[in-house]
Amino acid sequence: MLAFAANMELVPSTPIPKPGGEITLQVTGAPGGAQFSWDFDGDGRPDVSTTQPTARWTVPAGYWEVTVDVRQGGRSVGRVSAAVVAHADVGAVRSVQWIAGVAEVTVIVRAKQTVAAPGLAETIPPGWVLGTVEGPDLFTAHGGTLYVLWSTILDPGAEVRLRYRLHPPAPGMAARLLGTVSGYRDGDRVEARVAGRVTF
Repeated sequence: MLAFAANMELVPSTPIPKPGGEITLQVTGAPGGAQFSWDFDGDGRPDVSTTQPTARWTVPAGYWEVTVDVRQGGRSVGRVSAAVVAHADVGAVRSVQWIAGVAEVTVIVRAKQTVAAPGLAETIPPGWVLGTVEGPDLFTAHGGTLYVLWSTILDPGAEVRLRYRLHPPAPGMAARLLGTVSGYRDGDRVEARVAGRVTF
């Protein structure tokens, strides 16, 4: 059963919709004949149950950690989750892949309106060591947080990308990442949480 859990992933059609937008969520890698309990709002209670690995959801404004409990034969075979963030002005999506025992984290920042001086703050898990940082014009790390800044203006649909590496304190260690993307629209600061992969 644990082999299924290791291969499953929750994939939103978009993790950064506009508020009130409808998305499709899909669990990939689930065993045949499984049942799915979907918790959209993170309150620990299922909002809907399905026999198919997909569900549709109209996303309210804000940050949401969607979790799906996958069951087969009355037993849980795994839980998968992903962060979905509905914001009108800006969005950021995180992905993580392991390369030779090192976590390579990629964050793509996308403007939905014209946004100046996009920035990002990402937590560094306790005990993990920050390695190479690629992409931003400026960056610094202190107090367990990586801060980055791009000295540019993003038009709607434009993107910038951050890639950095995290070295775990021991092989097989799990971690949780949290981050915030920010920028300025018409002189006012806007910010939103980072969507996508949260734990790895």
